[in-house]
Formats: sequence, structure tokens, C-alpha cells
Amino acid sequence: MAAPPPELIEDAVAEILLRLPGEDPACLVRASLVCRLWRRILSDPAFLRRYRRFHRTPPLLGFFADAYGSDPAPRFVPTAAAASPFSTAAFHSHHRNWLPLDFRHGRFLLRQVLTHDLLVWDPITGDREELYHPGIPYLSAAVLCAAPGCDHCDCHGTSSPFLVVCAGIDDTDYEMVDACVYSSQVGEWFSSASVLMYRSDPFVHLTRAAVLGDEIYFTLSPGDTILKYDLGR
Repeated sequence: MAAPPPELIEDAVAEILLRLPGEDPACLVRASLVCRLWRRILSDPAFLRRYRRFHRTPPLLGFFADAYGSDPAPRFVPTAAAASPFSTAAFHSHHRNWLPLDFRHGRFLLRQVLTHDLLVWDPITGDREELYHPGIPYLSAAVLCAAPGCDHCDCHGTSSPFLVVCAGIDDTDYEMVDACVYSSQVGEWFSSASVLMYRSDPFVHLTRAAVLGDEIYFTLSPGDTILKYDLGR
């Protein structure tokens, strides 16, 4: 009886698994069921970082549809026929309407319609943190990772702190735009800047803010003004 062929060395297996199609993340789960070696390789954070770098552009799993008026929370619509991998129980448990504000670095930022409280939700881990209203009634906000040197490939859990940057109109002076920052490491809001717009009734758009490095850009009206907030200063 012929001897069985020698098993592939671990490095060779890793190189093969690295080339599994990046547009179908479910294939990694299926491959992990083959044997313990494959499961250990595929669950190794170092391998997963290599896998993301190798395939570069992450796949689009789906999108969140804002169903305001008919549903208490945005609904995840998967691009494939499979059911949504994300549970929205974090929203429905409160039976309150949430509006999406931002999604960045693995976290979803929403605003409650009536109280204007904010919710930061990680759909991968299910972690959620509700932030009380920062005192700016008419605001937009952005969420971003606060871990120094992070490549933003795995921004999850307590090891990855986050910031929420808000800009909005001062309810005591409607020509003033205020900004404040929430730090998950400290668990508090910090009032950081105000700017006089020299115009009546400016309005911060609820459209998603743009982030470039340490700079966050909000759009205002009238006049389609752009407001820049620099975290580095």
C-alpha cells in the first residue's frame, strides 16, 4: 500500500488560503471547517490582516436603508441573497426612531429623532454605546477611530477607542456654530470650539461629514459653506 502524500507545510497552506476570493467572505468560514490547522490559520489576526492587504478593496456586503417613518431603525439590505448578518436589536429594544449620521472605521453613528441622543454601534461585535445629547440642538456628527497608528482594518472592541465630533448651531445665538468632541476613553463630551458665521440662521447639513486625516469637513447652508474642524490643533 502506497504511503499517503505528505501534508503541505503550514506556510504553503496559508499562501493558498490567502488567495480565496475576497468578494466572498463566507468562503473563509467554509474553509475553516476543513480541519483544525485551517481554522487556526484563518482565525489568526496576522493572517486576516494579510488577507485584507492582499485583496485591497473590501467587499460590499450591503447597505443600510433609512426607513424613517415606517421602521424604528435603518434596515440592513444585503447585496447577496443571504440574510443580514447584523442584528438591529440594539435599536428596536428602545422602540425609538434612529437616523443614520455616519459610518466609518467599523462603527455606525445614529441620532435619535426626538431627544437627539447619539448611538455608536459596532455591527460586527454588537457593542453599542449610547451618548447623551451634547447640548447642541441642531447638529451633525462624525465617528472615527482614535487608536494611534491604526490601519483601520480591525477597529473593534475596547482596544480600539473612538471619537465622535459634532458641529451644530448654538440655541442661544443662531449665528454661532459650536463644535464638541466625545472620547470613548474618557466617556465625556468636551466643548472645543465656536465660530461666528456672520449670517442669520446658518444650518449644519445632516449629510455625512468628510474626513481627511485629522480634518473633518461639515457642510452648512445657506451658501453651501464648508466648515473644517482640525483634531490636530
